[in-house]
Amino acid sequence: MIGASRDALATARESLTALTDSTSADPKALADELAAVTVLLDREVSLRRVLADPSRSGERKAELVATVLGEQVGGATVDLVSGMVRSRWSAPRDLVDATEELADTADLIAAERDGTLDETEDELFRFSRTVASAPELRAALASDTAAPSAKVQLLHTLLGGKSRDATERLITRLVAQPRGRSLEGGLEALSRLAAERRGRSVAVVTSAVPLSDRQRQRLGSALAKLYGRQMHLNLDVDPEILGGIRVRVGDEVINGSIADRLSEAERRLARLTPATGRGGVRAHTNSTASLSGPSWAVEDRYGPNKESREPRWRSSRSGRMRSGTRWRISSSRTSRTRPRAKRSGRSALPVTASRRSRVFPRPWRTSC
Repeated sequence: MIGASRDALATARESLTALTDSTSADPKALADELAAVTVLLDREVSLRRVLADPSRSGERKAELVATVLGEQVGGATVDLVSGMVRSRWSAPRDLVDATEELADTADLIAAERDGTLDETEDELFRFSRTVASAPELRAALASDTAAPSAKVQLLHTLLGGKSRDATERLITRLVAQPRGRSLEGGLEALSRLAAERRGRSVAVVTSAVPLSDRQRQRLGSALAKLYGRQMHLNLDVDPEILGGIRVRVGDEVINGSIADRLSEAERRLARLTPATGRGGVRAHTNSTASLSGPSWAVEDRYGPNKESREPRWRSSRSGRMRSGTRWRISSSRTSRTRPRAKRSGRSALPVTASRRSRVFPRPWRTSC
């Protein structure tokens, strides 16, 4: 979200926190009702456009919310959504995304009250790793043709009694109502939301072998010092990186794996190794401005002037010739760079070239 939507979301988060701080509000019931409002706004395009229309007054939009939702959800949900529509949103879709995020946050608040927020965060990450390593499971959960009830039943078989209640509720809602999100992206967003609830960031650490407790503590302290906040480490083991570690914090990646270093060395070596031209002659590439673009291959032929033994270079793109550090004319297409020889009668006067001359004659005979 950008601009006004970001400010409106921050205000809605503060309202949700203030609402759930009171003992009378049930976070689980609030999460279910906000999820139902999300489905309604996602389905009714005209309704969300009206509620996000900046030309309408906030009070009129709040009255519309009370009319539409008054008999379907509780008073706490009506007050929360009414406060959201009073704010200004950059796009109607941002209102739907914010309502869905508040529903997930309410479930995390319930887990925090039960003292299971840490376990919920770890279970979300472990389930994302399980999905990434099992393509068949991912295809079954992300299928557009499968019925939502069948996917929910599959999740209940996998997670029922084996994970925290908040974990199962969050993943079930994501699978049943993806709203165009990928399964991996949705799970990563839920893990990040859980970490933000605890006032820390998430660092995904990939290593070739499991890290020891001492290594985890040292890495966590180093990342906390680097980013200036507490970091939660989600550890993953991937033998394909050969050694070292790879750390990803949001969009930033700290690459210290041996596999990535070998790949970088291979790319650099490929850039330094010259290519092979026609006839087994190596083609050289110069990075100067005068040679940018075409590649130049050494030719063993010399011009009619036998005294000048400098090798000549032919462009692979245009066929032009080059020798030494200056252009040498090899065809009539580039003859505009030097004056043409004056013709006398039916024969053309050849242009002679000395050792120090910068203009060579054409390497073939011309006839009139």
